[in-house]
Amino acid sequence: MGKATETSIIDKFLSLLFKYEIEEITVPLLLEELYYSRATFYYHFRSVDDVVAAYYLNEEISGIKTVASFQELFDLVYAYLSENEVVASKILKSSVSDYLFAFLLNQIRKGFLSLNERKHWYQNIVDLEFSLFGAFGLLRKQLENSASLYALKPCLKQIVGLLDAKL
Repeated sequence: MGKATETSIIDKFLSLLFKYEIEEITVPLLLEELYYSRATFYYHFRSVDDVVAAYYLNEEISGIKTVASFQELFDLVYAYLSENEVVASKILKSSVSDYLFAFLLNQIRKGFLSLNERKHWYQNIVDLEFSLFGAFGLLRKQLENSASLYALKPCLKQIVGLLDAKL
């Protein structure tokens, strides 16, 4: 019952995001939709925020570990955000947006490290990693200030140019 129950709670939470804002999704609402007891929910999670955290801990952007360029890396990030636009947009506007940003940073870093292993940039690794964190800062600022995820495309293109210039 353990992992399957957690997965069903996370899946129900995600489906409720299509009808409600995050702040409207409560433990009682989840329980009503799932027919679970409070004890079952609290055995797996402390709060709805923990459901969001668990979702991003188990999520991975497909292909992120096999990217061949910065362009491909950020194209995958953009595609992921576009495919998950409703969820990402609602989480972005909520008090749990840090989980989304931590997930994105982790995924970008995985792609970067995988790319580094194949390209052998070892002499530039520290400089490139600082550039990556700077690029992520730009990405986060753009996401926080944008009403739409589609506004990210020019920001990602700029980030790719900055990172490519470092090489």
